[in-house]
Amino acid sequence: MDNTQQNKERFSKILLDTQRENIDYLLQDLEEDGFFEAPASAQGHGAYPGGLLEHSLNVYDAAMATRQSMIELRPDIEDQLQPESIALAALLHDVCKTDFYKRIKRKKRNEIGIFEEVETYEIHDENFPIGHGEKSVIMLLRSGIDLSEDEMCAIRWHMGPWNLLRDDEKFYRQAHRNTPLPGLIHVADTLASAIIERPGKKSKPAKACITNTYQKSSKIIAKKFSKNLHRPKKRRNFAAQKGKRGAIAQLVEQRTENPCVP
Repeated sequence: MDNTQQNKERFSKILLDTQRENIDYLLQDLEEDGFFEAPASAQGHGAYPGGLLEHSLNVYDAAMATRQSMIELRPDIEDQLQPESIALAALLHDVCKTDFYKRIKRKKRNEIGIFEEVETYEIHDENFPIGHGEKSVIMLLRSGIDLSEDEMCAIRWHMGPWNLLRDDEKFYRQAHRNTPLPGLIHVADTLASAIIERPGKKSKPAKACITNTYQKSSKIIAKKFSKNLHRPKKRRNFAAQKGKRGAIAQLVEQRTENPCVP
């Protein structure tokens, strides 16, 4: 069983566990439309088959972890961040990207500067060109999913306050005043694309990283402090400085009296 199949089964189970009406029909629509094989972007995060599915799960994981942290700080918002709503908003925020990227072949320089043919993706938004987050909301409603207003706002505004027109900015801010769910999904989407899916080696657990950084910093500080502690202080020769200042003042006085003095 490859990773895509595992992700697909987990994705489906989380949605089915919400017991939202018509969720099984939605999964059929996603299967037919190619959601599970789609990339998350053309050349950025998750730009490979199954990348959109993986990104959606990453957003869900980030959202649930963030929810737990926020509830510890603000217990009063727990009822506004229901796990069922987070599952729907996080896993389905990017269904608009289904059938959005087309695979093409393009010439690209390799490591030694020679052009070679590689497979990549390009955007094709000619089908249903109605936007991004709002497109996801419409697609879900057309599949028979009865979304709450909070869930619609979270999906609609998951990209955050970027490139907003005046009216859009007003609606965006009002949505955030009405419910904390849009903010949570936006943060989770950013964490997933910018950190979890960041290219490179897998990082150590956050606690280990913080501990190691603290230990290294402590050693550096201790070493510098030890050097400074045993380093003899330089004593200023105030008499010499006073004499030097006196000589300069005398020379200035001579030049004032006689400009020809060198």
